[in-house]
Formats: sequence, structure tokens, C-alpha cells
Amino acid sequence: MARPIGVLASVLLVVCAVPVVIGLGRTSFPLITDGTVLSLAGFALAGCVIGDALGGPEPDNRPVLALATASRHPAVAMAIAHANFPEQRLAGAAVFLYLIFAGIVCALYLSWIKRK
Repeated sequence: MARPIGVLASVLLVVCAVPVVIGLGRTSFPLITDGTVLSLAGFALAGCVIGDALGGPEPDNRPVLALATASRHPAVAMAIAHANFPEQRLAGAAVFLYLIFAGIVCALYLSWIKRK
């Protein structure tokens, strides 16, 4: 019973994300072309590597700390960005791109851990 609910939740998440992707697509384009994407992916990768390295001797703790280190709360990031740069319109797009690339890096990290 849990499997169909999980599949339905995943499909609903993707369907709900489509308007956000379309809406932020034009705003995100300048960030894609100026190298910001590479730095965001590098930041997420560094979080995974540091979390894995500092995860301690127990192998089950390493992926948990790596994913927690690479993950950031988007609402907190948006609040900090808006408080410091209220006129900056690219902050939301940067947070959105980070979520995408952190998800990709974390998925690659988890597939690497499973093979190990």
C-alpha cells in the first residue's frame, strides 16, 4: 500500500514543480550562462564530501550527515537573501537552481554509496 502512495506523491510533486520551473526559467537563464551553476554544484558536492568524511566510524551515519550537509532549507535561504538584498531578483532563481543541483549531486552520491 505504501508503494502506490509514494508513486502518487512523486508524480504530484513533479506536476506541481512544472509551473515553478516554467516561471523561474527565464529568470534562471543568466545564472546558467555565467558559471553560477558550476559553483552551486561544487558547493553541493563539497557538502556531500565533507559530510561523508566527518560522518564518523559507523557507515550508516555517513550518508545521513552527507545529505544533511549538502541540503539547505530554501525558505531560510530566501529569507536571508531578501533581508540582505531586497532588490535582487535572482535570489529565488539561485535558490531554485541550488535545489536542483543539490538533488542531482545527492542522488549521485547515494548511488555511489549503494555500490560501495
